[in-house]
Amino acid sequence: MTENGYLIWVDPGAPSGWACLSPLACHFESGELHLLALGELLSRRLEAAAGIGWEQFTIRPGSGRYTGDTSAPETIGMLRWLAYKHSVPVIGEVQPGDRSLGEKHLAAVGWRKPGLEDANVAAAHLLSYCIGSRQLPAVLMSKILGKLG
Repeated sequence: MTENGYLIWVDPGAPSGWACLSPLACHFESGELHLLALGELLSRRLEAAAGIGWEQFTIRPGSGRYTGDTSAPETIGMLRWLAYKHSVPVIGEVQPGDRSLGEKHLAAVGWRKPGLEDANVAAAHLLSYCIGSRQLPAVLMSKILGKLG
């Protein structure tokens, strides 16, 4: 379990969704920012971070996913550099489908932000990671279990 420091997740793009949790303080924030503003925010947050992760951007033949928009790869490059600069471990580079567990429980923990889809994607990835790594604060896990029970 992370004793201190933020866990940060990013959904790269234009804008990029970001989500940040301090497990110890049970403090959560999320939003959407474009590249330079995201870099400024993360530079400050990574000084006290325990880890950062992001959704992969994978181009496969015939997927039709690549449109010439370079914002996702540029954002990932910036994230890698910031993690290196601040000596913060990369806690995940995951496929879009890896957020499904978190998506089911975003509303239960109070992290869903209507109209901010990219922020919700980042939050869902972060929630999935926290559940899977057993780093979700007990008060939030009890909200999920209360919804299920």
